[in-house]
Amino acid sequence: MVETILVTGATGTVGSEVVKQLSQLKENISIRAAIHSQNKVDNLKQIIDDEKRIQLVDFDYNEPTSIQKAINKVDKIFLVTIPSVSFSDNISNFVE
Repeated sequence: MVETILVTGATGTVGSEVVKQLSQLKENISIRAAIHSQNKVDNLKQIIDDEKRIQLVDFDYNEPTSIQKAINKVDKIFLVTIPSVSFSDNISNFVE
């Protein structure tokens, strides 16, 4: 069985490293990389080993439909966000 892992903040420093490490595993893992900044996608693609195992999804904490689309049929979530004024609102939206 293939396990799907959602990685939020996939173009950031921590998130991109998590995507990179997961993509190097030989196990049955599918990675869904949540992307907020489309201009950083090329940087992410340069560091990953196996693009076939990685699905890029648009993600915005303020858009419930993008959250729902990102978490649909995932088994695990790596949740990372940057500190901001709306941090608690962002996490609350995600959890709801």
